[in-house]
Amino acid sequence: MMTYLLNCTPRITDVRSLRAAAFTPYVVGLTLLVLAVPLSFALGNKMEAARFLAASIALFVARICFQRT
Repeated sequence: MMTYLLNCTPRITDVRSLRAAAFTPYVVGLTLLVLAVPLSFALGNKMEAARFLAASIALFVARICFQRT
């Protein structure tokens, strides 16, 4: 009877690298949301504020997709 050894180390490393990759979109999206959107809105450029808001939401969605894989 043979026993098989399952090596999960590469898979764990892959999951950790994906979670680390999800950090950058989160930081950039949060920066856009906290700094760029209010500043653009305060300066009267509502179209630019809407673009920054859309980019921030897209980055948050990308982060969620990275974390789920």
